[in-house]
Amino acid sequence: MSGKTPSLGRVVHYTPGGTEHDECPPIAYAAIITKVHEISGQVTLTVFRPTHEDRPAFVDFTDAPAGTEEARGKWSWPVYVP
Repeated sequence: MSGKTPSLGRVVHYTPGGTEHDECPPIAYAAIITKVHEISGQVTLTVFRPTHEDRPAFVDFTDAPAGTEEARGKWSWPVYVP
């Protein structure tokens, strides 16, 4: 998990789940961690989309870049921009 520990209130990226048959490309959205599930290591997020908010629960982490097929349905740390 890139040496970082998820914690309440952290801003992360979330790529909504889908299938290979979806016509929509994977897109990364800003999200805030609203709960950390200590036993599983998963998180609950509030995801901010331009038209609405999502609140997916029990989301797994990925090292795959946000907005890629590999990241669908998972959260990741934002890329550092100096």
